[in-house]
Amino acid sequence: MRTVNQFFASTIGGNSLLFENASVVLSPFLIRPEYTGACWRVRRVSDAVLLDVGFDGGGMVSEAELVAFLGTGQGRLHTYYNQVGANHAIAPATTQEPLVWDNGFVTGLEGLPAVDFEGTANRRMIFESMVESITTNGSLCLAVIDRIDTASLQQIFSNRTENTQFRSSSAHELAFAGVASPGASLNAISAKKIVGFEINTVNEEAVIFDEYIEGPISYFSLLNTPSWRFNQLGARNVTGEVYRGRIHELFFFEDRLLTNRRNIIKNRKSIYHPGL
Repeated sequence: MRTVNQFFASTIGGNSLLFENASVVLSPFLIRPEYTGACWRVRRVSDAVLLDVGFDGGGMVSEAELVAFLGTGQGRLHTYYNQVGANHAIAPATTQEPLVWDNGFVTGLEGLPAVDFEGTANRRMIFESMVESITTNGSLCLAVIDRIDTASLQQIFSNRTENTQFRSSSAHELAFAGVASPGASLNAISAKKIVGFEINTVNEEAVIFDEYIEGPISYFSLLNTPSWRFNQLGARNVTGEVYRGRIHELFFFEDRLLTNRRNIIKNRKSIYHPGL
């Protein structure tokens, strides 16, 4: 597995600034060297004090700052800062903040920092403004997520506070195999994932791709003019189902570029799935 610094060197020097056209970059790594803000705003559970946590010298969210602030206690994520500007992801209430620290990082793939959405507690985060529409211009959303266990499903993406999964309205919903919940294909059992979806501007279909599961790509159709957006990360409890998953990072591109998808996936694999 490459170190974080080696990863950044390959991103900046070898792949022509992969994230230059992104409108959302949420990551426990410093993806954009010009970004000078914090990575997370964390709430200490014991007394509700908030702290902006930056990056360490290696370009990862600072464990030293979290140790000093939280120690052996718990910390919940209030804000996941967007490294390309405004539109940060913020928990709508303290009772809905996901867990990021429990006497140490909440870890996921390869022991790296993750955000744990606990479905029964309806943990979720909402972007400050709606993420750009997925339109006929083409868009790409890519995330690194992982399961908690095989007994629970995961829902990381959704698009309204009503928590309906992968749809914007009855008139403009995304249908997967005739069912209006294409996100179900993200719930297939897999320990390690880089997943995402993108719009094909030729036939107005979208694809959910998964780099860690062998099998055909799943397509779903846009029933009307594409106008779907998403504004939420996390789990839902509207129907009583248990959704739980962990997310490491998420990228959203209003204008999808195939070089972005290919090169980002290549670099994410080097961190989250060594050997591939």
